Amino acid sequence: MAKAGKSRRKSAGFSENRKARYDGVVAKKNQKANPKPVFDEIDKDAEAQAIAEAEADIEAGRIVPHEDVVKWLESWGKANERSSPVPPKR
Repeated sequence: MAKAGKSRRKSAGFSENRKARYDGVVAKKNQKANPKPVFDEIDKDAEAQAIAEAEADIEAGRIVPHEDVVKWLESWGKANERSSPVPPKR
């Protein structure tokens, strides 16, 4: 039985080598639980270009109404699956 004030680890006889191995296993487990994101870096130029293109599409009316997209998505996997929506003619 461990004396009051002493850690159980010390009384269990954990060597420094065993503690290091344990810490390594815990670190690997945590690494798997919190994987590094695939897309770490944001390409600022590509993002600015995509935003500019989207704004130009909106300005030109090349957009699909949200309701049409929802109806299309809700039809997926059903016998009467819809075709992908297209922007209305102007």
